[in-house]
Amino acid sequence: MSETHYYELEIDCPQFSHELLTSVLQDIGFSGFIPKNDHLLTYIHQLKWTPTQADRLSAFLSTLTETGVLPELHWRIHAADGTDWVNRWRRALGAVHAGEHFVIVPPGVDYTPQPEEITLNIEPRMAFGTGDHATTRMALALLEPHAESAERVLDLGCGNGVLLLGALLKGAKQGIGIDNEEESFQESRENLESHGLQERAEIIHGDALHFSLDSIFDLIVANILYLPILEGLPNWTVHASENSCLILTGIEANEGRSRLDELTRELGWKVEREMIEQEWFAARYFLRRP
Repeated sequence: MSETHYYELEIDCPQFSHELLTSVLQDIGFSGFIPKNDHLLTYIHQLKWTPTQADRLSAFLSTLTETGVLPELHWRIHAADGTDWVNRWRRALGAVHAGEHFVIVPPGVDYTPQPEEITLNIEPRMAFGTGDHATTRMALALLEPHAESAERVLDLGCGNGVLLLGALLKGAKQGIGIDNEEESFQESRENLESHGLQERAEIIHGDALHFSLDSIFDLIVANILYLPILEGLPNWTVHASENSCLILTGIEANEGRSRLDELTRELGWKVEREMIEQEWFAARYFLRRP
């Protein structure tokens, strides 16, 4: 029997509540969502399941019930076999389409791509960005038209490297991904190797907000969160070439974005397209230095 590293959470809940629950559960630390008609399955690494996170989960679900947003919710959490939940998640995910040509296909999922499609074979594990989240799909859609002409792409908080992979497979010449989590660092490197792209990209285990690189980039993508984006954006702009393209997401659509709008304008970024999907916001900008 394989060693257990994860807990499985099962919540009895109506189908219409899945989107609301998923958004907050991701913030608590859960991944790998499998929606059913009357319940939701999700998983968390044992090291992330602390008393504090348990209290957050209990308080969140209680608030939904007490305020009348949802009926009474029953939930159970127990140790899960790592291989078993990954296989179930794969089957639940299937192939995920993003943009015009990207298709994210977990290993073990039977899918025959069309000639014009770009296939990303991503192993669904704990790192963020396997395609089942709206921010990943929007980021791929926004970078797709500009990746082919990009000389160097920078993926900030790269997770498992799905956005970097997408840009390289669409035609970007070279790239760098940065993430401060060891698991993300390892997964990104493995995914580059599995796609034969290790010679065209480098993964850095470090701070995606406060780094110093000699390189200048003409395509920068960041699927992080609102406050880290505000903190990192001045440094990212230093590493942007003239007319660089910037993709930002990981921002909740209902968050006050006035500071983001103000900061991007101050730094010379002009918004070119905005998207909202499943209560998440994404935007594409171009640098217009004064």
